[in-house]
Amino acid sequence: MATTKTADARERFRKKVQEADSGCWEWTGHRFPAGYGQFWLNGRDVYAHRAAYELFVGPIPARALICHHCDNRCCVNPAHLYAGDVRSNARDAVARGRLRGRFSGNPARGEAHYAAKLDADAVRRLRSERERGKSYARLGSEFGVSTGVARRIATRASWKHVE
Repeated sequence: MATTKTADARERFRKKVQEADSGCWEWTGHRFPAGYGQFWLNGRDVYAHRAAYELFVGPIPARALICHHCDNRCCVNPAHLYAGDVRSNARDAVARGRLRGRFSGNPARGEAHYAAKLDADAVRRLRSERERGKSYARLGSEFGVSTGVARRIATRASWKHVE
């Protein structure tokens, strides 16, 4: 049986929730800029989804993250929450397409990368010039990249996807 203190906290908590058609319990109280709610529980501010887990499911395991099945950061429905670790949360984020860049399993390559100085045509020209005997230093200078980058491109250590 829940203690009076827990029952009071649950009642305060439910007053800050609005049920959505999706089944999510959307947090109407204060939210952090990232979209997660904030709730005062046991003398401290905690993320609202963590408070929901503690109030309606049970104690949070040591070092556990409270993750969302629904991908809705303001959702506090205990049925949409589960305890996980950093690795499982990252795998879930990749599987659901929530991560971009090198952690996504589909990083930006070639000219799609934010720091790319060359495009696929320039890479082909650089490789062709190297086959004709130009030095890496000269290629780097002509293409506006370092000697090392020119070498990695010419030897296909980078830009592997370009034939």
